[in-house]
Amino acid sequence: MGKSKSAMLEAAVEAFGELPPDVLALGKPISIHPMNSLVRAVPPNLAKAIVPAIVTFMLLIATVCTALYLLGVPLGNAAPDVWLAITAPMVVFSVVTVVVRWLNARTAGQNPEQLGT
Repeated sequence: MGKSKSAMLEAAVEAFGELPPDVLALGKPISIHPMNSLVRAVPPNLAKAIVPAIVTFMLLIATVCTALYLLGVPLGNAAPDVWLAITAPMVVFSVVTVVVRWLNARTAGQNPEQLGT
């Protein structure tokens, strides 16, 4: 079903070539960290404070950019419409973040403040 380690090593060498001597001198890795290891490294109290602060900051910037667009203030040499290119991603990111937190709170049966993310 699966290839043996030597067959996998031969296939890797065939595809990518031999490893440089300085990389071989490092030896085998001690550990491989999963993709979500950063999430576990952030304390829940810090995550509870950071996420709402980031969302609030982004919505504040989006409000300022929208006001500058409505006032017709150009962004450098560009037309005032460029302010909307800054506003739209911030609003979308903020709304998606709030919806994900709300859905996590519903599925966990807890308030978002109790989740830690």
